[in-house]
Amino acid sequence: MDPISSASVRTQRAKAGVDVSISKKLTVSFMSEMLKHAGVGEARDALGGGPGEDAFAGLLRTEHARALVASGDVDIAERLFEALKSRG
Repeated sequence: MDPISSASVRTQRAKAGVDVSISKKLTVSFMSEMLKHAGVGEARDALGGGPGEDAFAGLLRTEHARALVASGDVDIAERLFEALKSRG
């Protein structure tokens, strides 16, 4: 998505009263789940991090998802907003 249309959508969301921080949280949650199902952060069989590794795997996935969202390349909420807006 080009920066101009992305900025335009953000302006439209602001006018519609959509809280951008909420949309970012939605996108982070979605991306974290996608990373989980892709196997990111799973315990390794040999020479793994031990029992503590499982405890922190979810936190690591969430931070990876935050980094992806912060890059600006992924915005699930933007697509959802556009779809709902087009329905009227």
